[in-house]
Amino acid sequence: MNDSSAIGGEGHALGQQERHPAKGVLNFFRHHGVWAPGVRLFRSVDFKLKASFISAVFAVPIGLCKMAPRSSASHRLDAA
Repeated sequence: MNDSSAIGGEGHALGQQERHPAKGVLNFFRHHGVWAPGVRLFRSVDFKLKASFISAVFAVPIGLCKMAPRSSASHRLDAA
């Protein structure tokens, strides 16, 4: 008996699956997991758009933190 046919050789089903990965939704998330859509998006856009997106992601929480003291101060004034 040939050892290559017993361990993942041409007639072995597992060997064929490794050469032809499954297509579909699971294959989309195979390498990057839940981050796959973002990874593919960032690979397809230019640097200016990437920089704009990351700046916006940082600007939103900073803006919310700046607004929080104002809103809490106005509530205290209204209650007094």
